[in-house]
Amino acid sequence: MSETTETKGQLSWFWILPISLVLPAYHLLIFALRFGRIDTVLMQSIVFVPAGILEGYFLIYCLRKATAQRQWRSTLMGFVIGFMFAFFGSLLLPLVLPPWFGATIGGALPWVLCTWIGYRRESGYEKKP
Repeated sequence: MSETTETKGQLSWFWILPISLVLPAYHLLIFALRFGRIDTVLMQSIVFVPAGILEGYFLIYCLRKATAQRQWRSTLMGFVIGFMFAFFGSLLLPLVLPPWFGATIGGALPWVLCTWIGYRRESGYEKKP
C-alpha cells in the first residue's frame, strides 16, 4: 500500500472544510441571539475562517496520528474545550491587533494548544508492543 493511500477508518482531509466554519457559525449564532439579526455581519464573520482552517488541519492531523481510541477521544475533548478559549480569543485579540491577524492568532492558538494537550495527554498511556 502506498503512503498516499488512506487506510480504512482514517478521517478524510475533507473534514477541514466543515471544521473551518464552526467558529464563524458560532460567532453568527451569538450575534443573532444578542441582536436578532445577522445581515450586517454575515460577510464580516469570514475573518474567523483562517483560525478554523488552521485548527481543522491540526485536529485532523492529530486524529489521524492517534494510535489508541483513548487518545482519539482525548484529542476531541481538547478540541471541544479549546473551542471556548478560541471563541473569546478571537473576539478579544482583534481589539489590539489588526482584525485578520488577531482573529486568526486569538482563535487558532488556544484551540490548537488545547487540542495538542488532549492529544499528548493520552500518548503516554499507550501499551507498546
